[in-house]
Amino acid sequence: EILPYRIFRTQLRFDTNDTERHVDFSFKCNDGASGVTFAVNGNATGSFTGNMVNGQNRLPYALRWTPPQAIQWQGLDGAAEATVTLTGTVTQANARSVPVGTYTDNVTISVSP
Repeated sequence: EILPYRIFRTQLRFDTNDTERHVDFSFKCNDGASGVTFAVNGNATGSFTGNMVNGQNRLPYALRWTPPQAIQWQGLDGAAEATVTLTGTVTQANARSVPVGTYTDNVTISVSP
């Protein structure tokens, strides 16, 4: 069973010259847990593609992570936490192809046994 550890809203911000950013998500799990699913907008494969939007303009981006099925849960108890690093990428070519502005998107992160 997954135990809630941190539930928070966070942002993955790209500055003008950034093409990659990282953010960590941590959670606790009971000893011997298995089959843990970490999903972004329902996608648990370890990658997700989407578009940040500014008016009618769209800026493609990609998110990737190591699915927690690869995390060794043995020996973790209610006091231990697991962390999944979410990496966001925007290619320079895509960033150059849209007008300057603030581009945003929302995704839902879910963790379930």
